Amino acid sequence: MTQRYSSKVRYGKGFSLQELSKAKISPAFARSVGIAVDQRRHDPNEETLQLNVQRLESYKSKLILFPRKENKIRQGDIPDTAQIAQSSVSQNTSKHVIEKPAKKVRQTPKKITKDITEVKIFRKLRQLRINEKYSGKRIKKAKEEAAKKE
Repeated sequence: MTQRYSSKVRYGKGFSLQELSKAKISPAFARSVGIAVDQRRHDPNEETLQLNVQRLESYKSKLILFPRKENKIRQGDIPDTAQIAQSSVSQNTSKHVIEKPAKKVRQTPKKITKDITEVKIFRKLRQLRINEKYSGKRIKKAKEEAAKKE
């Protein structure tokens, strides 16, 4: 991803089954109310999973279902609303039914100092990776040497 698009949140073809189950919404009911469901999608990141679950829960709290038949109120994931005052119901005029999260504020640029330029970040990261890779072998070798000395 280029710098231009890396900061933007991309919304896929629908919510995953895991997100729907955490929000306590069945996939069939979600489709019937207009929530897109993508059964192929998975959530490797716990943070995005929680964000999407919160979006679903906020949508669920705002959802108003009218009964299909006048005297029969249906119970289910979200029960039908028996009586709604016309003043409390208003048409949704926003572009998105489920609000998108607020954009992250960028950090202000810092002045480059001598301390910053002297630190060799790539070399430091590379050394940390090497230490992590060979830590097991080094520990094993140290144990063997200690055993030989005894």
